[in-house]
Amino acid sequence: MKFKTLAFLILIMTPFIMTTKGQFILAAPNTEKEYVILFDESHGQYFNSTLMKSALSAINDSLNVRFIFFNESKFNSTNLQGVDLVIIGNPGIYKNYNLSSEEVEVIQDYVEAGGSLFLLANPLSSDTNITGHVSSFNDILSARLSKLSSARFRTGLDKSSTVIMDDYHNKYNNESFLSIVNYNTSDNEFLEKNKIFEQTSKVENLTVYSTAISFDRPEKENAIGRTEITSYALEKDGSIVQDMINGFLVWLFAKEIGNARIVLSGSTIMFSDLLINENQKFINEDQNKELWLNLINWLLHITPYEEKNPIAMPFYSLVLLALGFAAVVFIIALLLYSYKKQKKINIKVK
Repeated sequence: MKFKTLAFLILIMTPFIMTTKGQFILAAPNTEKEYVILFDESHGQYFNSTLMKSALSAINDSLNVRFIFFNESKFNSTNLQGVDLVIIGNPGIYKNYNLSSEEVEVIQDYVEAGGSLFLLANPLSSDTNITGHVSSFNDILSARLSKLSSARFRTGLDKSSTVIMDDYHNKYNNESFLSIVNYNTSDNEFLEKNKIFEQTSKVENLTVYSTAISFDRPEKENAIGRTEITSYALEKDGSIVQDMINGFLVWLFAKEIGNARIVLSGSTIMFSDLLINENQKFINEDQNKELWLNLINWLLHITPYEEKNPIAMPFYSLVLLALGFAAVVFIIALLLYSYKKQKKINIKVK
């Protein structure tokens, strides 16, 4: 009986001793927290919640979220209160759909206060509904002396978006539908500058239909999506743009500014339910949906998963812990002594 008691004490003490080591613990995603996402539909977006249904449903299926579908008023300091992420898709074709200067200031304040922002442009297209109208986005980025970023959605002289094309790496015989394969390999098309940007799912293949992103000055980005060296950007007047320094074009950009995170995507359409062929949606091409969710998780600060130290104990707790441990050791030693003594007595009786 005493031996069983001894074994039991050793068993219950083992995990207790093991867990007192100074290990780093990865915090699991907070599935209980409700994230508030504002999806803007107030600026004439063709890609509204209907055409983005699969993308929004994917978020809803994987996270505890509450969507605010913003379609009546303008951005102000009160209607962004409590919002974790603002998603603004490509604005409509008319000038009255542009963000006002007051809205630009409100967005700046929101990001400076730690809010996350996802701006999704679109490429130049023969369909005016698809064509990117990015002047409002560039106004946000250039405000307050480019405090958010030096990045800009590339435009021609008429301020229309460009379209990235590739004569060799494309799909469906359309040079605008870029096929980018083997991400996160030695080719390193998806560049991660540090561990701040972490992808939930490994993304290897994408179908990209996008405008280009340029930089006014060197940027310490967290991550960029880049094209093959054979890609080029086409402007509305037929001018061809190539990056002779880097040898590639950028279509995705992610940056952390203090507690805020921003993502610029040169494409809304690649995450939409618009058909790329007779029976396939853009978002279901390759791993476009996985990239979408990776970006949302990062913008909501779900990734990278936080490394936490065990909670530090106050000094008196450590003293009590040491005394308790000493008491247990004493009891174990006493039981061992009693067990051995009893065993000797039993042997003598025999």
